[in-house]
Amino acid sequence: MGRESNLKSADISTATPWILAAIEEEDRKPQKQLWKGEPTAEYRRNERVQRVRLLRKYSDSYPVALPPAVRLENCEKGDRCCSGACPECGRLLQRWFVRKAKRPIRRLNKSAEEELVALSIVPLAAITPPGELRHFSMLNFVRRVKYSLAKAGVTAAVGGVDFSFNEDKEGRYSAFWSPHCYIVTLIKNRDQLARDLKRLFRRDFRIPRPVQVPRFRNSRLRRSYAFKIFFQRRIGCVKMTRDNRRCRDTFTNRLRAIEKIELFTYLDEIGFASRFVLWGLKPVTRAGGVVLAFT
Repeated sequence: MGRESNLKSADISTATPWILAAIEEEDRKPQKQLWKGEPTAEYRRNERVQRVRLLRKYSDSYPVALPPAVRLENCEKGDRCCSGACPECGRLLQRWFVRKAKRPIRRLNKSAEEELVALSIVPLAAITPPGELRHFSMLNFVRRVKYSLAKAGVTAAVGGVDFSFNEDKEGRYSAFWSPHCYIVTLIKNRDQLARDLKRLFRRDFRIPRPVQVPRFRNSRLRRSYAFKIFFQRRIGCVKMTRDNRRCRDTFTNRLRAIEKIELFTYLDEIGFASRFVLWGLKPVTRAGGVVLAFT
């Protein structure tokens, strides 16, 4: 058990220095609730324990589940594992982001002629069949998103990548993983930006709304949406409207055990840093901690 008992964040090549520093910085702060509905530290600790049990339970059938199980098992305050699958480290990094994204987002919002928006982007080209997530390149995904932002005229943006497991209640399409983005930026013409992005991200019956551009309020709760650490199944269905018309709707449910194993092992492999979408900004480590600075 010698190797297992000493498996820490230093063993994870994807735990970049700024991620280590940001998590360590937030770990030293008081853990009072930052936004309404934020899960407590105790809740995330219990979730980490559940993930360890799940990954160990299936490690004989899925050997790739053992390394993240060991890392999560050894995570503790002051000596965090920094695994991309750890809900405690994820909570600390989400809290760090909520604190540190406030200032650059406020700096974006200087002109009365422009407005803050949140870009919800669900690329059709990124959908991945169950069992194939390990082959999905997060690096290429984020690179393509940044290319699309540049093509649409976006000069600075901050956000992150989320995952959902999508299926249809009536079996109209095969289930798939859906990587998608929530990105905050500043624009002059919201309708024009939406049109430009919709030309770049096409829709079909599996992803009927690949692009949404709602206005953004720079609050802690809204900033927390940009880097999520809780993942769900999204189940498409048909519902009847009040005027007796059929329309598509979606409800959520928990991931199944096999889906959790696939996602957690993948998140452990890619690390936290790869899930950030920073366009015109970068993390900078200073004496007072890690900040998001304009490039």
